Amino acid sequence: MTKETYMFLSVDPMSDKYPSLSPYAYCAGNPVVLKDTDGRDILIWYKTENGKMESYRYTGGNVSHSNGYVQKVCEAWNYNVMNGGGDPSYNAATNSNVTINVIETSGDSQHLNGKVYWNPELGLKTDQGNILSPATILDHELDHGLQRALNNKQFNSDRTPNNDSQYGSKEERRVITGSEQKTAKANGEIKYGNTTRNNHLGDNVITKGVTSTVSDGAKTKTFNKKQYENFINSFKE
Repeated sequence: MTKETYMFLSVDPMSDKYPSLSPYAYCAGNPVVLKDTDGRDILIWYKTENGKMESYRYTGGNVSHSNGYVQKVCEAWNYNVMNGGGDPSYNAATNSNVTINVIETSGDSQHLNGKVYWNPELGLKTDQGNILSPATILDHELDHGLQRALNNKQFNSDRTPNNDSQYGSKEERRVITGSEQKTAKANGEIKYGNTTRNNHLGDNVITKGVTSTVSDGAKTKTFNKKQYENFINSFKE
């Protein structure tokens, strides 16, 4: 049997965006899990302030962009990936076969119909007393988006409500016990050996930044009050 050898004759053209990685490191040193066809295929979809959907081709690292939400998505992406977690974040951005819309919201962060609605201020306090940063929450929702896009049949089967007594659905169990644990640990939000949570529940908290686990009590109170009012008003419409 002939053994195939792969050799890189030049550095990754985007290597200056990733100073913590070797310019010769294919797929951030993890070719078993990750794919990178040309070293530059990363795409982020976002919603502008006037409500129009636009796309922004993101090549990693720090970027200059007039849209603050794009900056925050990029900040979360870098935080997750460069800390050693963020597999869903990396794959959602680099898989040329998948397009996942990431849409700004001032409400709950969630995956809905293939789109990720992400609030860059919203973290989650779990039953274990841990606070997950908005960045980790983005990674969680992107994992749902990837599963829907790449394994749609399995996703539709596993997302059936109440098919898992502990996590609410098998899809939530998959994400919470999988990527959520890895990313939260890499981001220092839980200690190794501990878990983020034992269910799909938690309390919304407004944090002091995209990567923060420090809650802002006043803003959290205002957010929860507004969410409650929106819930009540939904029955009046």
